[in-house]
Amino acid sequence: MLKVTAIQAYVAATVAVAVGVLLSVDWSALTSLPAAALLGLTALTFLGLASEASAFSYRVGSTGGSSSLVFLPLVAAVPLFGGDPAVAFILVTAAVGEGWIRRNPPIKAFFNTAQYVNATAAAAFVFAAVGGYPIALTETVPQFDLQVVPVLAFGFVALTLNHLAVAVALAITRGERLWNLGRFMLTQDVGRTIVNDLMVLPIALLVAFLYFELGVLGLFVALLPLIFIRYSYLSNFRLEAANRDLMQALVKAIETRDPYTSGHSVRVMGLARDIGLAAGLNMRRAAELETAALLHDIGKIEVVYEGIMQKPGALTPDERAVMESHVERGVEILRSLTSLNARIVEGVRHHHELYDGSGYP
Repeated sequence: MLKVTAIQAYVAATVAVAVGVLLSVDWSALTSLPAAALLGLTALTFLGLASEASAFSYRVGSTGGSSSLVFLPLVAAVPLFGGDPAVAFILVTAAVGEGWIRRNPPIKAFFNTAQYVNATAAAAFVFAAVGGYPIALTETVPQFDLQVVPVLAFGFVALTLNHLAVAVALAITRGERLWNLGRFMLTQDVGRTIVNDLMVLPIALLVAFLYFELGVLGLFVALLPLIFIRYSYLSNFRLEAANRDLMQALVKAIETRDPYTSGHSVRVMGLARDIGLAAGLNMRRAAELETAALLHDIGKIEVVYEGIMQKPGALTPDERAVMESHVERGVEILRSLTSLNARIVEGVRHHHELYDGSGYP
C-alpha cells in the first residue's frame, strides 16, 4: 500500500482548496469584460509573466526563496479589474512561472500555484469587504483615495497567507512543531519581506491611475522600467553566483595540496553559516559570514605555505611566523577584489583572533 507522507497530504489539501476556489470563481466575469478591460488584463498578465521571468532564487543554508515583481501587477489587477480576474491572473502567472520558467518539481509547482490562488482569493474577498471595487469597470471617475485601505488590506492578507502556507510546508518538511510558526513569521527576514512588499502597494495604485489615464500604455510605462531594473539585478545575481562557484573551486584547489585540510573551508563555511543564523543574523549578514568563512584561508594560495602545510612534525618559530602571515596575505588578495565588501575582508583578517587578545595578527 502506497504511504502518503505528511507533506504530500498538506500539498494535496492545499491543491484541493485551490480547486474549490477556482470552481467558485465567476468565470463569466472574465468573458463579459469590456474589450478595453480584457486587453488591459491581458497586458497585465504579460507583464506578470515578464516579472516571473526576471525573478531569481536565493539560498543561505537551508533557508531560501525567490524574488519576483509579480506581486506588484497582482495588486494592480485587483483595484483595476476585481477579485475574480485577479485570481485568473495569479493562476496563469504562477502556473507558468513555477512549471515552465523555473521548472520546479511537480509537487512544488502545484503547491506554490495553489497557495498563491488561495491567498489571492481570500485577500480579494477582504478587498471587497472593506469597500474596494474594480475601477476599470465603472463609468464614473474613480476615487483613488478610497482604494488605499482596500489595497493595503488585500496586500497584507495575501502576503500573510502566502508566508504562512510556506511556513507550514517548511515545518512539516523539517519535522518541526507547528506552534513554532509564530516565531518563524516574526523572524527578521520574513518580517522585512512583508514590510518591503507592503511599501510597494502605493506603486500598484499608481499603476492603476496610469491605466485609467493612458490605458494599456500606462501599464507598460509603470511596470516595464521596474522589470528591466529587476532583470539587471538578476544578471548581477548570476554573476555573483558564478564568482562564488569560482571561489569555491579556487579554495578546493588550495586544499588539495594538503589532504589533512581537504574540505576544511567548506566545513567551516557550513558551521559558520549555521551558527550565524542560529544567532539571529539576517540573510545578508549570514551570506557575508558564509563567504568570509569560505575564504578565510585564501592566503595559503602562495607556494611558500605548501611545504609547511605538508610538514608532519611541529613547526619551528620561523615556520609558524610564515604560517601566521597567511592571514594578512589573504587580506591583501581580497582587498583587490571589488566585489567583496569590507565586512567579509575583516572577517578573514580576524579569523585567528581570540577573545583574550592572544590570537593573531
